[in-house]
Amino acid sequence: MLQPTVLGRTAWMLVAFTLAASGVYLMNDVVDRDNDRRHPAKARRSFASGALPVGAATAGAIVVVTARAMIALLVRPSAAIPVVLYRALNCFYSLRLRRIPGLMSLSSRSGLAPESSVGH
Repeated sequence: MLQPTVLGRTAWMLVAFTLAASGVYLMNDVVDRDNDRRHPAKARRSFASGALPVGAATAGAIVVVTARAMIALLVRPSAAIPVVLYRALNCFYSLRLRRIPGLMSLSSRSGLAPESSVGH
């Protein structure tokens, strides 16, 4: 049977990982905006089209990173470690690893490891 405290911590960690993923998407869209401008479909994305300034992504990323860190720390201080690892791995993937052919699928699949390590 699920204990309310375990269910609550799990729900809050889901929120923390969702915020971490949102921060990754913001960063990735900003990093890719020049390439996206040359792509027929991606050119309409918010940052590639110029509809949103890069400063909006920076401000959004600061809010998201702060919120997810605070949530993880409040749930359990040790729970912040996998959230930080998840974010770091995805940033490294966005900035470097995806440009290395053999490492692309390995790094994208290993993004699930920190999520599963949070535990109860």
